[in-house]
Amino acid sequence: MRVAIIAFNDLKKCPYINPYASFCKENGIDFDVIYFNRSGTVESADYPTVPIEWKSGRKKWLNFLSFRSLVIKHLKAVAYDFVIVLTTMPAVLLGGFLKKRFKGRYLVDIRDYTYEKVLPYFWLEKRALSGSAMNVISSPGFKNFLPAGEYTLCHNASASYRIPAEYSFTPNPSGRIRIGYVGTIAYKSNCKRLIDLVLKDERFDFYFYGDESGTKEVTEYVASLSSDRIKAFGAYTPAEKVGIMENIDILFNVYGNSSQLVITALSNKLYDSFYMKLPLLTSPKTAMSEEASVYSFDVDFDDKDILEKLYSWYYSIDGESFGKYGDDYLDKVFKDQDDFYKKLKATILGN
Repeated sequence: MRVAIIAFNDLKKCPYINPYASFCKENGIDFDVIYFNRSGTVESADYPTVPIEWKSGRKKWLNFLSFRSLVIKHLKAVAYDFVIVLTTMPAVLLGGFLKKRFKGRYLVDIRDYTYEKVLPYFWLEKRALSGSAMNVISSPGFKNFLPAGEYTLCHNASASYRIPAEYSFTPNPSGRIRIGYVGTIAYKSNCKRLIDLVLKDERFDFYFYGDESGTKEVTEYVASLSSDRIKAFGAYTPAEKVGIMENIDILFNVYGNSSQLVITALSNKLYDSFYMKLPLLTSPKTAMSEEASVYSFDVDFDDKDILEKLYSWYYSIDGESFGKYGDDYLDKVFKDQDDFYKKLKATILGN
């Protein structure tokens, strides 16, 4: 049996490849990862890859059409038994071909809100989802904007988090609170607003770990401040992530609530929080805030006393209760993952 996994970005930006790659390896299935090499850098992987070139200087929509054409050409040339499509944009681009050539033999994995409010896009997405054998979502909230149908939940949680860890919540005894943004730096206006607040309050530090998407306005702003309390450390490897989180006190996830994307998505920081026992900074009226419960703090930038309230909240957290809530939550997450793998196995091997 041979499976094609289609990703719409560089490998390092598609961690959701991992559950499917692991599944194929564990079940002795030959597979290729066909991915959009947007950065132009050569990436190594422990599985076969088929990079599709992104041509700089070419309009985005032309690159999209080129991706569609080259992927279809490859799918026609190789005898694949099943296709896994990661995210809705490639599903929309390939939907007609997949429904005709692989009906009942492909899967669509949805990781974010995209352009569902655009009616033609929604119709194309509905067509792609209607011909698949299985549709996967990473947050229950996605059902609010997707076409009606059956969806299987697959969390963004790292498989390594299945192994119990000895982490517990202990407030920083120094009286200082280290806020950490761990991951690709985006949501830049919120980052800069919090930087400005932290700059005036010596009880807080704000550290950035990861590359910055697009323009470098956050990292350049941090550099211009020359502050020991506000620093950007640049990219890190996956193996370094846990060590980074061991040296911060609160995880930053203040992404706002102005779109369905940030309202409904569950960031991997939710699972990081519960595994490491690190409380979260969130935006109000979001799935992240609701799932993290009292172990997240909603940031209201219009509140002039917000850091005073944050400080009091942090030092009032009950570590034992936080630990139990986090462990119970992760137990449920991995029960969902086990159910996902069972259905994935029946769907793919059944074909």
